[in-house]
Amino acid sequence: MRAALLALSLCVCSFSAQAQRPAKPYTVTRLADGVYLFSAYFYSSLFIVTSGGVIATDPISPKVAGLYLQAIESLTDKPVRYVIYSHDHTDHIAGGAVFASTAQFIAQENARVNILARGNPAIVTPQITFKDRYELKLGGKEVRLLYFGENHSNSNIAIYLPAEKILMMVDMVYPGSVPFRDLPGTDIRKYLDTLRRLREVDFKILLYGHGPPGAKQWVDRYIAYFDDLI
Repeated sequence: MRAALLALSLCVCSFSAQAQRPAKPYTVTRLADGVYLFSAYFYSSLFIVTSGGVIATDPISPKVAGLYLQAIESLTDKPVRYVIYSHDHTDHIAGGAVFASTAQFIAQENARVNILARGNPAIVTPQITFKDRYELKLGGKEVRLLYFGENHSNSNIAIYLPAEKILMMVDMVYPGSVPFRDLPGTDIRKYLDTLRRLREVDFKILLYGHGPPGAKQWVDRYIAYFDDLI
């Protein structure tokens, strides 16, 4: 009896210790070989682990970027070689300094102009910019950066992995949600034009910067919604 009680006591103590152990404030979801989605505090960012280093996207904030780097380092000892800004909005890019010692930063050319105009020294200014299209190859992985024109911002791009058929377009399509949050101040026709061009890209998995992966069909649903509005 005493042995049984002792065993039960040890089990309860062990369970209690596990219950009190704080959960990680982030998650990492594997999307394909070497391709992952980091998520923390309502934000999510794509990163790609290759033999030549890591390609990361939106570093969010200093706090989140520290967790982001921790997540990457749990999977590889390769340095972050590139950081891609999806667009220039501060809530998605303020943590860039965490990666600045090893990485070059890439963005659409309007993002650089907007960042410099704000004059915030805490924001890492992209060293590599492009107008409509940029192809990045590293360690056997290919990433295409596509600019379809003004939409959520005048610098928002699609980050596309053609081999994996994964596409990230931040703050444009929210699977499961009605698209009204960003309508004030938005040119709906330009927004709709971007969605139509997005639909032409061959992808299956949609990432949007604020949640789990979604399906391409949500692009069609948003197009139908905006068509009804106008």
